[in-house]
Amino acid sequence: MIGEAEAQLAAVGQALARSVPSGWQQLELKVSGAGGMTRTIVAATCEDGTVDRECELDDDGEDAAAELREAMYQERKGTWYNARLTLDRSGQLDAEFDYENPPFDGDADRGLLIEDERLFPRDADSLPDWHPSRER
Repeated sequence: MIGEAEAQLAAVGQALARSVPSGWQQLELKVSGAGGMTRTIVAATCEDGTVDRECELDDDGEDAAAELREAMYQERKGTWYNARLTLDRSGQLDAEFDYENPPFDGDADRGLLIEDERLFPRDADSLPDWHPSRER
């Protein structure tokens, strides 16, 4: 990852750090996207082992997550549908990007997926079997 994607990843990490409750140990951000829609879910593991799922990214963080997806677009490969970022108390940010599995836990609108293919086109070899654009 280079250039704008690095800056966007850092912006997402900073937004994630701003969303924390006191006593957190590790933060996990799940991002799912297709077309112009992005959904984020934050979970904070606290020092006592409990998980706080009431955390949310601020608007800047939501924007940065959508911009990260756009910045990571690669010609013919497309961009990811799902991402998982973890941040620990030391500031270590780890990220995993999923280019194969359907966004929104498989509950994405067909039109949204087709719009995603228009915005972030892929070669036929990079388009997953489940994608509705394969039917065209």
